[in-house]
Amino acid sequence: MVRLAQSGVGDEVLLAYVRNSQVRFSLTADNVVALKNAGVSSQVVSAMLNRDGALVAATSAPNNTYDQKLYANTSAAQSPAGQQIAPVPAAPTPAPATAPAVTSQAPVVVESAPPAPQVEVVPVSPAPDYVWTPGYWSWRGGVWIWVGGRWCAPPHPGALWIGGHWGHHGRGYVWIGGRWH
Repeated sequence: MVRLAQSGVGDEVLLAYVRNSQVRFSLTADNVVALKNAGVSSQVVSAMLNRDGALVAATSAPNNTYDQKLYANTSAAQSPAGQQIAPVPAAPTPAPATAPAVTSQAPVVVESAPPAPQVEVVPVSPAPDYVWTPGYWSWRGGVWIWVGGRWCAPPHPGALWIGGHWGHHGRGYVWIGGRWH
């Protein structure tokens, strides 16, 4: 990254390189200081740290997203009597998530405001009574990580999901978790 920065390419090129990287940078505090001393901007260093967090989250978090592709089976099987047999699905549909766990933990105060929410494509509901719980930014390991939204079964009929948010608290921001009402 230092050679790229010193070659004179702009921050936009460096940021694109970071966004497309599939390899972790694994920056230590000393690495961050060395990058700053070499002329790498804070924006690029921050992007490197965020990319590491996203790669860690992608490999450690379960995949609770739904595949929205629809494939039509164009070849219908025939029974010995000449009747059409319904095609067998290639893979079972993933079970929808249950209600998000509402956990109590010591509040974490973060000095910087979270980034703007990401735009999410909401997949089709797995059942008529399910509720979409939107994604949110989480502070993990010193970086902002996007936690995608998901469909959840309410704990009882008519329950409403009140989403969590980051609230201003003293000199920083604190997470106020979502809950069912």
